[in-house]
Amino acid sequence: MVQEPTKPLKRLSQEIGLSYGTCRTIVKKNLDMHPYKMQSYQALLPADHPRRLAYCHWFNNNLMHIFTELLNWRYRNNILTKFVQQLHDDELQHGYLKQDGATTHTTLDTI
Repeated sequence: MVQEPTKPLKRLSQEIGLSYGTCRTIVKKNLDMHPYKMQSYQALLPADHPRRLAYCHWFNNNLMHIFTELLNWRYRNNILTKFVQQLHDDELQHGYLKQDGATTHTTLDTI
């Protein structure tokens, strides 16, 4: 196997008279090789470069926006759910509003 690393394990097992599983174990543990099957995919052509580059730029520009929206939605619900569960009933009925620069006032007085 060391001389011919591209030889299929099935053919090797037939030639030396050992089972496929034994050959696979020897190759993985003793020779520290990992068998794989070559697969063919679509070729990347030079004409594809501008489209791939444009997609990369678009993805980089839009990634933070998508990521921020997902995080805001998820963590807002988690934080508010835990916070509201800890409030007492009287605090829920008599809420307080505060805007920037204004003093606090109760919701019942203003509504």
